Amino acid sequence: MMEWVNGITICYRDDLIYLLKNLSAKKLPSLGSILLLLSACKKEFTEQEELLLNQQNCFDGNELEGLLEDTTRFLHIVNRLPEELKTGNARMNLIHEVFYGSNFFYSGMNAKDALDELNSGRIDHLVLEQGDSIVKEQFISDLLYFSNALKKYTDKDSLAIKLKTGLDALPAPAEILMPETPPPDLLDQLSDDARTAGIARLTRRLVAALNIPMHLSGGDQSYGGITDITNRGSYDKLLLSELAHDNDLLMARLVNNEALYFRREEPPNNPKRHRTILLDTTLKMWGIPRVFGVSVALAFAQNIKHNEIVEAYALGGESINEIKIGTKEGVINSLEMLDHSLHCGKALQQAIDEFSANEYIDFIFITDEKIFNNPSFHAVISEVKEDLGFMVTVNRSGDMACYECKRGRSKLISDARFDLDELLFTVPSKLKKRIEADHTEQPAFLLLTPAPLLFPRVKIKIYGNRFFDMEDAGVVVINESQRVLYIAEKGKGAYELMSYIEKGSHFFGFAEPADLFILVNNFQRDFLKAYHLDTRNNIYIETILSDEIHYARHIVFHDQKFYIRTDHAAFVYDCIAHQVTGKKEYDAYSAIFNSIFRKPTELTVLESKLKPYDSAMYKIREMFISTEGKLVIGNYTLELTWNDHNIRINENTKKEEGSHYSTEMLTRNVSKNKNLKLITRKWDDGSQAIIDTRGFLHLKSSDKSIPEITIVLVTGRCTACWASDGVASGDQYFINRRYVHTIPVVEFYNKYIQKFITRILHATANTI
Repeated sequence: MMEWVNGITICYRDDLIYLLKNLSAKKLPSLGSILLLLSACKKEFTEQEELLLNQQNCFDGNELEGLLEDTTRFLHIVNRLPEELKTGNARMNLIHEVFYGSNFFYSGMNAKDALDELNSGRIDHLVLEQGDSIVKEQFISDLLYFSNALKKYTDKDSLAIKLKTGLDALPAPAEILMPETPPPDLLDQLSDDARTAGIARLTRRLVAALNIPMHLSGGDQSYGGITDITNRGSYDKLLLSELAHDNDLLMARLVNNEALYFRREEPPNNPKRHRTILLDTTLKMWGIPRVFGVSVALAFAQNIKHNEIVEAYALGGESINEIKIGTKEGVINSLEMLDHSLHCGKALQQAIDEFSANEYIDFIFITDEKIFNNPSFHAVISEVKEDLGFMVTVNRSGDMACYECKRGRSKLISDARFDLDELLFTVPSKLKKRIEADHTEQPAFLLLTPAPLLFPRVKIKIYGNRFFDMEDAGVVVINESQRVLYIAEKGKGAYELMSYIEKGSHFFGFAEPADLFILVNNFQRDFLKAYHLDTRNNIYIETILSDEIHYARHIVFHDQKFYIRTDHAAFVYDCIAHQVTGKKEYDAYSAIFNSIFRKPTELTVLESKLKPYDSAMYKIREMFISTEGKLVIGNYTLELTWNDHNIRINENTKKEEGSHYSTEMLTRNVSKNKNLKLITRKWDDGSQAIIDTRGFLHLKSSDKSIPEITIVLVTGRCTACWASDGVASGDQYFINRRYVHTIPVVEFYNKYIQKFITRILHATANTI
């Protein structure tokens, strides 16, 4: 055991030998300097410091004064180090850093031999004998180590950094270049402005209704002549000599890739196509058709699939003015462009002549349907129709027709009728219009699309073909209640795209930016139905295919189409046009059916996107107001928590009781889904609580001045609430911020929930 003269232990022999053996590969300083450093690692170093300073009296001269002062200062730095840096094996790192680069007293070989001799026990009698006093030169040599170390490490922090990281100083933080925030979506910008909100709603409907085929460039198109003969290609490029073989030999050559095909000449490059929108602004397009036409132009500009360059121009009688169709200001300015001419024939002819030099340009002409009755315009359109790509006509009644122009002929590819009064002039819920549905059968919450609160993630089980990963766009899942839920992002609840979808096998497809396609196939019932869903606006179009396609056996989605094979034929269903566009023999589209266009999502990745699952209340046996004036829901109580910053449905551990009980009066279905019900409970004053088995509680007060309240019925986490005047509060997990204004929880509780409870209490008291 090593100790000071006053009996304070420095270290034990075994501990010292262990440390020195692990350091003996390197040269070692003197034993005295190591013992001083180990002493500083002890909590009792302040008592040992006095003994160290007293050593100055043992020698003549003042040359030790500065060395002792530096030594004690540095040993104090060591003493103040965190315990994990000066105990155990960490002391070896400390010894190395303190004495690194010094002139060591022992070489590595001599140190190893000395330690072996000391550890053998043969010289224990010599160790225990009192030796000669330390000489002044040796004492100075021991102190110099610490004086030099003090120059490198002037404080505890610099030494600690060196021991932890091996660096003399922490590197400066790297400059983080924050990516530029992408501008908000144009349609979202238009939706936020009351002047253009109607145009945004109409445009979103138009994007889903327009069928805009791509004009192909390159690939299988015939550019020039034949450049090569290859053993890869489509069957229509087979050499005629191949068709001279009998069926068996031809099939063998095809299977073994021995058949020969022509290869067409490819263009030198693949330039981007231009989409040039020409909007008529003459007399026939004034008023409602003008707004309708701008919405059509926006729909064409938004429905970009291959990064086409979009340009838009307003056509007057003889003038052409550019429209900034990609900005909100440009859209508003386009509504102000009016021309008093009877038609835009001259401007249209001028635009075609000026821009048609580019062979990769598609012209889209938007006008009123009655303009074709003008003979002078009809003469112009006959001349330019061959150069047009598409022609769209609108009218004041909401009818829209889209024609594709090829070789001077026009073909109707899509048409639709829209309720312009509803889309253009109805104030949306996000503008906080009060919904006067307080005392109808349906809760006000259920009348809104999209819903102001997100739905709980409930009854989700990953199996079969009941889910679809849209990658960055989110995950769609069909839960055990046959509801279609859309989880757009982590840390948020779910959107309910459909409250019910038929049972069967489900096939999914997706198209940018927000179109989802689901095909339901129930082979046993010979049922086939297609859905086109807009995930942004929670609207969908359904098409029954069972009347035309019977007993589908194989279904593949590719390029916005479902390829469907039965026992006798193969069909193509266009998801955008909502119709069957092709029917061929059974073996047709074999390349499509045998290809895998989408890699299946790993279950671990899917689980991480779907979780956390929520726990919602469905069966509630009783509901009442407790003696403390709180709403009790079954075995739970609705109350404020965490200093009134959150609202939560907590377990009723106090076994609260009350006298203001509600009575169950009526149970009805929400929709065609038999799993979803609305259970109505009433209090004596006429106030209602409607339990929605999807995980909501709707409160209707007998006082019509109190807005309806909807509460998410989840346990195990904070909840959120909404009032029918457009205000919401609570956990952001459930709040659809695009459509509501949020306020603090305590303000919402006092303004809405407390008033609902107080009404029941006062009405009962007056009755008594």
